[in-house]
Amino acid sequence: MKTQTTQCLLTILLFICLKCYPHKSDTLSHTIKVDSLKSIIKSSASQDEIILNKIYLAKEYLHLKRNKLALHHLNDLTPLVLNREDDYYLGLVKSLKCEYYFFENDVKNCIRLGQESIDILEKHKYKSPFGLEIIYRSSRHVANSYKYINEYTKSVDYFLKCLNYLPSDPIKKDKKKVQIYNSLGFINCLSRNYSLSLEYLKKSLVLVSKTKLKYEEAALYNVIGTVYGKLDDFDNAMKYYNLSKSIAKQNNDTNALAYTCNNMAIDLSLNNKLIEAEELAREALKYADENELDFIKAETYLTLGRIFHLQDKINKSLVYIKKAKTLADQLNTHFISIESLIEKSIVQNKIGLYDEAIESLELAFNESKLNKINDLSEKTAFKLHEAYLEIDPQKSVHYLDVYKRIKQELKSESSDVKTAILSSEINYLKAEAELKQKESELLLAKTKENSIKQLVILSFGVFIIIIGLLTVLYLKTKKNIRLKTRVLDSHKKLTALEHQTLQQDIEYKNKQLTDFAMHITEKNELLNHIKSSVRALPLSNKCPEINSLIFYINTHINQNNDKVMLYNNVNDKNIDFGSKIHNNYPDLNDKEKKIVTLLRLNNSSKQIAGKLQISISSVDNYRSNLRKKMNVPKKTSLSNFVKSI
Repeated sequence: MKTQTTQCLLTILLFICLKCYPHKSDTLSHTIKVDSLKSIIKSSASQDEIILNKIYLAKEYLHLKRNKLALHHLNDLTPLVLNREDDYYLGLVKSLKCEYYFFENDVKNCIRLGQESIDILEKHKYKSPFGLEIIYRSSRHVANSYKYINEYTKSVDYFLKCLNYLPSDPIKKDKKKVQIYNSLGFINCLSRNYSLSLEYLKKSLVLVSKTKLKYEEAALYNVIGTVYGKLDDFDNAMKYYNLSKSIAKQNNDTNALAYTCNNMAIDLSLNNKLIEAEELAREALKYADENELDFIKAETYLTLGRIFHLQDKINKSLVYIKKAKTLADQLNTHFISIESLIEKSIVQNKIGLYDEAIESLELAFNESKLNKINDLSEKTAFKLHEAYLEIDPQKSVHYLDVYKRIKQELKSESSDVKTAILSSEINYLKAEAELKQKESELLLAKTKENSIKQLVILSFGVFIIIIGLLTVLYLKTKKNIRLKTRVLDSHKKLTALEHQTLQQDIEYKNKQLTDFAMHITEKNELLNHIKSSVRALPLSNKCPEINSLIFYINTHINQNNDKVMLYNNVNDKNIDFGSKIHNNYPDLNDKEKKIVTLLRLNNSSKQIAGKLQISISSVDNYRSNLRKKMNVPKKTSLSNFVKSI
């Protein structure tokens, strides 16, 4: 818990420092990382964690230029990583040692360890982004080391190799591409392949314009200025140098200012603009001191020595030439060391120290031959030829032959270098084309796979939608059927209720009709009885009143013919019932049939007695007789039995 709290506080402190001190943020961030890593290493439990964090710590020390501390940690790590089966950590340690020797200008060890680390880490290149970054850095250090010893073909090979290990982040990727293209442009410039140099610088310019990489833009314009300087195009050289200087000042990039001011001073001194050259050389020296750029300091000392020589300030010239030589020897920078000896010989020759001048040239020639710097071997051989021309003609001829031979070798070498560089470029382009083809094939395969997946997902989606629609349709249909069933049930109930009501109405009407028919029948029977009684009187034929009465009764009976029609209607309404009674129960008399009809119409015994003008007990007797004649079951009422017929 304590360790986590410490790490959290360190992270917050780092954020505050970066916000409050933007110009010192890089150094501060690396310093805080060092402290944080030390704390993590103390609390680390596993050996893997300790090894990896110590590797990160060594890397941070190299960033802070605390090279001895970095080497101390790397040496401590070496026995730990050698005992492991996995050589990944060994590759990381060798790579960081390569970086250490690069900073110490130990070219041979840098190249050896860089190549070893690349060989190991290439087997693990996809193990981590950190591993990829380390391969990139090793390749770049090896490329720069080959450049310093003038092995330009190998340098180009390793710079092109760097392009295979770029980060995935687009901005970082473009930034590193610009750095590589700048280096390739510079190498081609050194090997006098100016057209290819400008091609690389154009590529770099396109990327810089696209991504607005201001720091890289300053370096790019500096290299373009150098190329134009080599082409003796002073105006264009100064134009790009000034652009570089302006951008570097805007970004407060003192590193870039040191390089640009130094290059400007060199080109201005070659064009006899000595005052401006001196000012820029001193400015370069100031920036080089601030950033501990010893290589630039050595080169600037030499430039100042040359400027003071041209200004006839001999003592000052010799002081700065000596400074340049001393620092170059410390840095193992043979190019500057040889140039210092050549410049010293020119000054010595100018002040009449001819033997010392020849001695300086001899030293320069031997050092250039020893380190295979043919450009300077050619230059010193020609100067020795001139120096011995009057003193020792034989030696003069010897050095002239040497000069011609080296010149021819240089011409051949230059051609070979150009061919080798172009070959490397072609090989890289082929490899890049093959890689792009593989990436295209992989992308196509992935696209097909994605298409199939999308088709499957789409099909599944369509299937789900169809199932959903069918489910909705089924539920809706079921709901409609349920609703229709309810409506139908309701309709049936309503119809049954209407039918029941209608049936009741019909029964009621039938009852009324029957009652009315019975009443008419009884009335006519009474009238017939009265008519028969009147006719039976002795005076019936003689009395007009009696005849008139009989006529009235007949008329009234005739007028009541509707009695018959009504009774027939009742019989028509119940034709099925009547025919069934007649057919099924032929033993029933007319009176019993009337009683059955009245029972069907829901008449009670009292109502039947009233309508038939008989007593209730007579009706009960009729009912008892009817049960026997019709074979009505004991538990069934006579009325229900009659209704069921």
